[in-house]
Amino acid sequence: HNIDVANWFIGGHPVSAQGMGGRMQRVDKKFGQIYDHHFVEYTYENGVRINSQCRHQSGVSNAVREEFTGTKGKIYLDNSGRCYANNHKGETIWKYRPGGKDIGDAKGKAAKRLDPDPYQTEHDTLQAAIRENKPLNNAYYGAESTMTAVMGRMATYSGKELKWDEVLNSKVQHMPSIITLESEPPVKPDAEGRYPVAIPGYAAKDYEQLGLQTVEIV
Repeated sequence: HNIDVANWFIGGHPVSAQGMGGRMQRVDKKFGQIYDHHFVEYTYENGVRINSQCRHQSGVSNAVREEFTGTKGKIYLDNSGRCYANNHKGETIWKYRPGGKDIGDAKGKAAKRLDPDPYQTEHDTLQAAIRENKPLNNAYYGAESTMTAVMGRMATYSGKELKWDEVLNSKVQHMPSIITLESEPPVKPDAEGRYPVAIPGYAAKDYEQLGLQTVEIV
């Protein structure tokens, strides 16, 4: 959900994306045609740039986190629950305190409220919407974040800088309009069971010259 967080933080979707990626470890035919690593630079309408990187490889260091650096400091979040904001001197000006309830001591001193669990908060919001019969629809956020990720993948596969409107209006269809048990898959393996892998910078004629199945991207 790192891309979700970036869009939430900035308040909108990127207007363009460029990047790189490839297959270095997961190259066997059983892995299909996907890359095992990506690096994408997203540019937003206000000029902010977000660098997103991911990999699906074994035996490597793992981390799931977001870092945002601004004029007054840096915000850091990760999947272990650490979340804080530092100024450029390295001083902590805010820190997430997990707990979500009032605490105090036996002497009756004023209780101290810890910060709520975000996972519990989203369930509280959902349940309240059901009980109070108030619409709760996050479909737009889901679609926008998904489209952001799709644009990043298209950028790494094609090797091109892509614009949001260009991708949104793309006519490329990766799924049949109607799916049945007899439907033909849009991409098929060769005689050896290998699927075509996107080569950045290649057009249909380049794939044909190599005798490869064309990978349609944009």
